[in-house]
Amino acid sequence: MEIVLLALAIWAVLEVAFFLLHQRPLSDSEIKRLSAKRKKKYIRKHYSFSITDTQIDSAFKSSMNPRGKLYKTNLPLDSFPAYVALLLKGKQHEWVLIALEGNSTVKYFWANKGDDKNSVAFNCNLDELISLCEESGSHTLMRFHNHPNSNPNYQTCFLASKQDKRSAADISDIVNEQGLNWIDFVCERGRYLKFYESFSERFVPSVAAVETIKILNGKSNIENYKLHRELGLIFRW
Repeated sequence: MEIVLLALAIWAVLEVAFFLLHQRPLSDSEIKRLSAKRKKKYIRKHYSFSITDTQIDSAFKSSMNPRGKLYKTNLPLDSFPAYVALLLKGKQHEWVLIALEGNSTVKYFWANKGDDKNSVAFNCNLDELISLCEESGSHTLMRFHNHPNSNPNYQTCFLASKQDKRSAADISDIVNEQGLNWIDFVCERGRYLKFYESFSERFVPSVAAVETIKILNGKSNIENYKLHRELGLIFRW
């Protein structure tokens, strides 16, 4: 008990000292570092997919146009990979789906069927998708494709091929230059695997924007302290 009380007392002294020493506004360099920290936190929170169970409309799944179609939607980002995995589950040919996401909502997606069971390429225009991202306020493109497995008891297709990885790297370079993010998934038998992600240096979520931080910076000693506390003690300089 005494050790616990001593630890609490030390913590309280350090916290008071930190408060007294950090009532000034953040400097411009500190604001930039806090912005980068918030961006990393945002990415971890919003793009670390863990939901594996969701529901789909079987009638819609059956009606998907194999030649390709753009669908307007309003689906939550966190469950969308699971949703797509179910859409592609049981498909005998490879399909590809590209989704446009902004503010944790999938606003559009394009889907088309491949020519055979072994390969697929999206037959829409990438430049048009990039333009649609700008029009719709989307900042992330996510590509999904399935790997049909004819013998699931003896083999797995739940891995990205070398070609999948090369394609992801090549396309991400293009979209990152436009300020957009790129995430790639492979699906098999109702499961999904995120195997590639690349976030543009120009992508800054609103919570991490320098302007957002400046609104509170210098507002009061308490707000200044909170910003310093969020920035942390390590790697401040």
